[in-house]
Amino acid sequence: MLSTDIGNISMGARALPDLMINSVTLSGALAFLFFLNIDVFWLVIISVVIGTITYQLPAHIGNIFMRKSRNEIDLLYGNIHGLIYGAKELKLDWKKRSDFLLKDLMACEDNVIRADRRAKTIHIATNNYGELIIFFVIGCVAFIFVNYSAITTTELISITMILLYIGSPIGTIMNAIPRLAIAKISLKRINESLQLLPEEDEGNVLHLPSWDSIHFKNICFQYKPSELNSSDNNKNFIVGPLNFSIKKGDVTFIVGGNGSGKSTTGKLLTLHYQAQTGEVFFDEERIDHKNLGAARQYISAIYSDYYLFNRLLGETNTELSEIESLIHNLGLSEKVSISENRFSTLSLSDGQRKRLALLVSCLDNRSLYLFDEWAADQDPEFKSIFYNLILPH
Repeated sequence: MLSTDIGNISMGARALPDLMINSVTLSGALAFLFFLNIDVFWLVIISVVIGTITYQLPAHIGNIFMRKSRNEIDLLYGNIHGLIYGAKELKLDWKKRSDFLLKDLMACEDNVIRADRRAKTIHIATNNYGELIIFFVIGCVAFIFVNYSAITTTELISITMILLYIGSPIGTIMNAIPRLAIAKISLKRINESLQLLPEEDEGNVLHLPSWDSIHFKNICFQYKPSELNSSDNNKNFIVGPLNFSIKKGDVTFIVGGNGSGKSTTGKLLTLHYQAQTGEVFFDEERIDHKNLGAARQYISAIYSDYYLFNRLLGETNTELSEIESLIHNLGLSEKVSISENRFSTLSLSDGQRKRLALLVSCLDNRSLYLFDEWAADQDPEFKSIFYNLILPH
């Protein structure tokens, strides 16, 4: 959406002023033609109506290929994502690399090019057909119409000049139509994607009273079909109903096998996901889209796909000496330093980056922390620090 759809909508928006100007110009020229010869005016109107009707069929076919090209672009970006993040696996096997290149990446690119070429070829041919209508009308007036209607030479010259003049506005209008069609397809795709997002009122973060416990009551969550793989088993995957309470100050473990819904439950708990049914309460305060932003201000989380920024965002009341002490306790003092809330480097190992993320999370000073298997790839020394020093506090 960011790289393709927004650009398409901008192109369509830029076409609107030209479309309006040339529509006004065309209307004025037709009005003048009506003043010169009403019979020729109706001939032009009939020709434009017939041309517009016959224009719709090839334009519709072109739009079909545009939509196909847009769908293929999504697949292309998915393959580019695989190329970047699967580079290590592809480098180790040239057969897999060649297979991915030919059958996924190049095949998808060919589909995009083929659909885009067909769409633009049809639209260009359709636009040329629209411009030819004017020359058809000029030929009819100059060689046929004059034999059945009394038109002076001066009047014929004036009519011909007007018809030649309106060719440019009609051509501009015809050229704007494909851009508007592309913009309409992209706008539809953006609106469809926005419909998948739950309603959140982040513009005005309401105050939420301090709380002592969180309550889940009959919470159920199911992924939308577009977020799942194509297998039928995944389409029926649902978490819930969940009924439990968590008290502030307690250390609670969410346990279960792979695919049992631990991470999904965690994201429901940290309010990243909103349940389809059920209610979440902070003490007696029910959480909905109006106070969701306020409730999130009490929460900090480190998931397996966390992102580490190169500086401390927002405001921190922690003294620099305390931050440096945390860096030392986490075994990062020889790797990382901090100056003006900015880390000296993020070029660290996976375990070190996760420890630095833990430091950032601790500085948030929140009431609820969620750690998604934080200690899984840590050395015993730092596992001991995590379980015996950090969690109890």
